[in-house]
Amino acid sequence: MKRIKVWDSAVRLFHWALVIAFLLSSYSAFQDKVMTGYEVLHLNSGLAILVLLTSRIIWGFVGSTTAKFTSFVRGPSSVWAHMKEIRGKKTYDYVGHNPLGGYFVLFFVFALMTQAIMGLYSNDDILFEGPLASTIDSDLSFQVTAYHKLLGLGLMLLAFLHIASVLVYFFIKRIDLIRPMVTGNKVVSDNYGELGKENSLTWRSPLWALIILFASGYFWYWYIF
Repeated sequence: MKRIKVWDSAVRLFHWALVIAFLLSSYSAFQDKVMTGYEVLHLNSGLAILVLLTSRIIWGFVGSTTAKFTSFVRGPSSVWAHMKEIRGKKTYDYVGHNPLGGYFVLFFVFALMTQAIMGLYSNDDILFEGPLASTIDSDLSFQVTAYHKLLGLGLMLLAFLHIASVLVYFFIKRIDLIRPMVTGNKVVSDNYGELGKENSLTWRSPLWALIILFASGYFWYWYIF
């Protein structure tokens, strides 16, 4: 058993910033927006989600080894094998995301990005209007709003399933997925991951992640305003 670095600071900061933005967006969606400012909170948290997701997608191609999509998006056979491991007494320990978690990341990022973009065009015709709602037909905007609300509920369910799966891994399979996402380090055995040895992992400077974050923010500011 030894301790190795598995997540860079960019991935960890993205993860927890997205958690905060998602919680604020979900909370403000159910609050009375009359004279309270919750509509501003909902808009700003949604914009933060857009910038964070765009940055994470780019980092998934140019970032550190474990951040890249190629490191955790595996074929269906790997997912099926991991599901059998979950049902068994032992679970193969992966350096980064396991095959099932990798597909969950892709699906959640896609769904949340879709949700945030729809929010730009949403309009309830009473209290809230997305910054781009006036650029499309009002009937289409109302339809987008309906899908936006429905997908929002689905995303909350996905978030609950994510938390539940993390707890299952911790209490049943004895694999801690939380601490590595906080510290960046993980205790592993000699039989770990499909990435090979520890020296096969490469790390990108967090400065590049910061540049990508600012570039993403500039892009969405230019696109919206």
